[in-house]
Amino acid sequence: MSSKIEHITSDKNTKVKSLISRKDELFIFEGEKLVLDIMGKNFIPDVFIVNNDYREKFNSIPLEEMNVWYVSEKVIRKISSFKSPPAIIAVYEKLPENPGFSDSDIVFAMDNIQDPGNLGSSFRCAAAFGIRSIALTGESVKLTNAKFLRTAQNSVFYLSIERFDTLENFIDEAKKRKYNVYLTSSHKQGRSVSIENIKLPAVIVLGNEGKGVKKNLFYKYPSIKIKQTNLVESLNAGISGCILMNLISDHFELINS
Repeated sequence: MSSKIEHITSDKNTKVKSLISRKDELFIFEGEKLVLDIMGKNFIPDVFIVNNDYREKFNSIPLEEMNVWYVSEKVIRKISSFKSPPAIIAVYEKLPENPGFSDSDIVFAMDNIQDPGNLGSSFRCAAAFGIRSIALTGESVKLTNAKFLRTAQNSVFYLSIERFDTLENFIDEAKKRKYNVYLTSSHKQGRSVSIENIKLPAVIVLGNEGKGVKKNLFYKYPSIKIKQTNLVESLNAGISGCILMNLISDHFELINS
């Protein structure tokens, strides 16, 4: 199959207008370093968009089986979420199929995470520290959110991701799959356990930035507390998640040395 190349100069172009109208449904990655890294791992975009001013710079990219748009700066500025338009954009209709969290000994559940930066940071740390599965519950940020994707970078291609309507639904499903459930808190609540005493397979629940995990759940499940001074009230979900992922990764040796 050969590549399909189009030259588009107007932001009134029907295909451009259709793409823009669907931005909330699409996975859009922007910028040379990120896009080339993703494509270098053989994740071929549904649409590869090149700012025509930089066309010669990317002549060496193999375009076979790719839908390529060479566009004017006006068009790429219209599509981009950046203040300064990037040289290239990769658009994906969906992420690669994944097996779900049953294949992982450790799953992080992100409940009602509202800040795209927090969620993106957690995804990036998960990929960095060998955590392979993320569960999203409640009204957590959509994965097509532009700020989330800018923060998460290429991590979304390497994680198994499942979404559940509520945290309770996720926990019920996790228990059916024989997972042990652990909550997280900035303060001591209920029965706490150290990371050394976590039993696998395990799910680790991180709560909403403002409210945390629902209080009634601490009567049912043990919690993991991050040691910290009393100089700050709490850590945000992104920082807390990254710290815990690193500690758990070290303890269970999730990264091959």
